Amino acid sequence: MVHVGNYCDVAKAGQVHGHADDSYGGCDIGEPGHYPVPAVVRVDPGNFVANIKSQIKRNRQNEKRHTRNKAVRSELKTRVKRAITAAEQGEENAADAAKAAIKRLDKAATKGIIHKNAAARRKSRLQKRINKASAQA
Repeated sequence: MVHVGNYCDVAKAGQVHGHADDSYGGCDIGEPGHYPVPAVVRVDPGNFVANIKSQIKRNRQNEKRHTRNKAVRSELKTRVKRAITAAEQGEENAADAAKAAIKRLDKAATKGIIHKNAAARRKSRLQKRINKASAQA
């Protein structure tokens, strides 16, 4: 947790809720629409530190999901690339590579990592490229 000093100073400096002007108000708790304690405090420009337990937990969860989704998206690209190169080189495992890529795309769509229409579009484009490559080979 980062100590931000006196809450009044932070509010006056415009570091609360993204308001940069003094018109936002000071420390008057009775001001309409003004929260006495910020949910998220801006430490540096662009960096936020939560001071509410649920928001801290939410940040942790989001970071885990971001890492997991990034890995899945990377794997999708790898599978599609393998399927295309296998088809272009006329390898005998091209059908298996395409099947694996399509399976991963469907699974990512089911899990919500990519949109179902994005998965359908990517499968269609993959199949077109595989058909084109196998026709040329």
